[in-house]
Amino acid sequence: MRIGVLILFLMLCLSVGSAAEQPGNSLLAGKPPASVSDNGNVVVYLGTKYFLRSTKDGQYVFTPDGQEDLQRWTDMITLSYFPQITEGKSLAAKAIEWWSHCRSMRAHFFDLNFVPRIDLMPSRDNALYVASTLIAQPDNNYDEYAFTALRIVEGIGAISTYTHRNYRTRQALQETWQETWRIGYESRAVHQGWYVWSGVSEYAQAVAVRHPAIEVSPK
Repeated sequence: MRIGVLILFLMLCLSVGSAAEQPGNSLLAGKPPASVSDNGNVVVYLGTKYFLRSTKDGQYVFTPDGQEDLQRWTDMITLSYFPQITEGKSLAAKAIEWWSHCRSMRAHFFDLNFVPRIDLMPSRDNALYVASTLIAQPDNNYDEYAFTALRIVEGIGAISTYTHRNYRTRQALQETWQETWRIGYESRAVHQGWYVWSGVSEYAQAVAVRHPAIEVSPK
């Protein structure tokens, strides 16, 4: 009986090992799922596919399935690449420009990891500037939370942003604002992974092939 059980166990181990060696098997170590599809029209974040909806001047806009209308969406990924930004000083200047724009939009900053003064900002080529913001849209029926990262990717400057819209209900304005603030504050932890998402660099390589005007440094 023991010999029979041992033989059965060995056969089971061999069958599992054979399955793990099949191409595309999720058990393969060191081969995580790609963040960008082969044709560059889809990026994947937190298990959700985002489809390319708009391209203009180095900016690529993605939304999930069912959110094709760019006037009425809930979740959006925006990737912007700047070939003219190739070192830390110009990246720091772009961060200041971005911060000033958010200030003009009266954004509320939950997190901000850089000092908004060009003379105090680090001019490192590997600098990473990140921020969590909430922008109220008093003239519309929604508020927006955004998680933004500025860095040099594949040799050029890049701004990557994940944005979520929270549409207001018929609640009183004060109640709606309190709920918006609470969700925005709590969602910081959910999207911390955005700042190290590999899709930013993977898409930089993809667009370098599809759009030769955007040059990236070889690895």
